[in-house]
Amino acid sequence: DQVTGDKLLLFLRERVYKRSVRKRKRSSSQSPRKAPRSDAHDEAGQDGPDALDSQGKERDFPQTISWQTLETYTSALIDLYHQQANARVNSHPHPRTNAVKQLIETARKDQQT
Repeated sequence: DQVTGDKLLLFLRERVYKRSVRKRKRSSSQSPRKAPRSDAHDEAGQDGPDALDSQGKERDFPQTISWQTLETYTSALIDLYHQQANARVNSHPHPRTNAVKQLIETARKDQQT
């Protein structure tokens, strides 16, 4: 299939945007790894997403992918577009349309709030 702006946008919206983070499976030969430490308090002293509840247990927040991951998927597909264009099998315009840029910007703003 050829990479187009419409297909890229559809893929990002339907398969990537707002999907949950996939946990990596570890082989049985590897020992369990501790979760990476993160600062539970921001500069204002408010609880972050890894904060503890009243019983000292970690709160369970659904985590979605970051806007950087969305950008990475976009870049990979644009690389494929460039390969297709160089091979002269794709004559469509560049797939990073304004709609794709707007989706990434929306994801970036959502992550900041």
